[in-house]
Amino acid sequence: MFPYWLISCLSGVLLFISGVAPTMGESFSPQSRTELLLAAAAKQVSTLHAVYRYSWQGQQACTIMLIADLDTNQIDATKMYPLIAGRAEPFPPIIHWVSDGKRAWWGHPNGGPGIVPGSWCIKFFPSGAPLNCPGTTDADLGLGQIKKALIPWTVRNQWRLRHLPAGFTLSVRTQLGKIKGRVRRTYTCWRRGREFSKEVCAIALSGGVRVYSTTLRVMVGGRMRVMRRQRLGMFRMINGVWFPLRITSQVRNLATGVMRLPTQITFSHVEINPILPSGAFEYTAPEGSEIYDESNKSVAFVHYPVALRGAGGAALIRGARSVRGK
Repeated sequence: MFPYWLISCLSGVLLFISGVAPTMGESFSPQSRTELLLAAAAKQVSTLHAVYRYSWQGQQACTIMLIADLDTNQIDATKMYPLIAGRAEPFPPIIHWVSDGKRAWWGHPNGGPGIVPGSWCIKFFPSGAPLNCPGTTDADLGLGQIKKALIPWTVRNQWRLRHLPAGFTLSVRTQLGKIKGRVRRTYTCWRRGREFSKEVCAIALSGGVRVYSTTLRVMVGGRMRVMRRQRLGMFRMINGVWFPLRITSQVRNLATGVMRLPTQITFSHVEINPILPSGAFEYTAPEGSEIYDESNKSVAFVHYPVALRGAGGAALIRGARSVRGK
């Protein structure tokens, strides 16, 4: 059996190199017309306000309300699971993520006897903490899938494509797609003259760039196997930008070799490039909250002159910004 764990050791190469045989295509160039169009499209979305349903690899779906500055990795997001009578519910049912680009806060409503009503249990992560990084929120909130949908593969990995390891070459081939108005762009990576990996993208260029799908195949056991695929659909023109309201992605489990269940994101509300108010990513904790400082493993309790008692979930989120956190 092929050791799929070995692919994880090579993922820095596998997930960033793709292409088509030099004899069947042309040398990859970031300055080609298509790549310049893709690069321009990747810069169209700077800030985002969205509400979406998120289900990670077949797990219970949740609803996420997100405000984000994608350029600076600042976010304010509330993640909510539905409450269904007679069913064991995930805990916590509400999670609030805030990051100002350097510090991060993660919290959920507190509960139990002796707890101040409306208070939260909060963890504070200083800059550089393991959980205070884009990768954590990318997975927990689906931001990674959203970024991949908005920023084409070659744009995300330009540096790596310009600095391929010794023995690797990359070529590209563009063909008419099966659907009118789309092209099939195939990036093939060759290792010492043999096909190593292939990234295939279905793209529409006229009237604005839309990337409808990407599929990564890697040579495993003498044949190409799908390692990752993403499908985008329900495109809508929002503030001059084509935005996919549905994103479905799937990856192969590197330990077992089996494709994982799909991850799905469906948007119900989207604002592209809204003007965010000053202090949009400052966080303040509600009255009575416990704050666990991960920088020194200390615990602090929040006390304000006016307690936010008996407030509903949405009111708490707003109230949490009423007093500036330290």
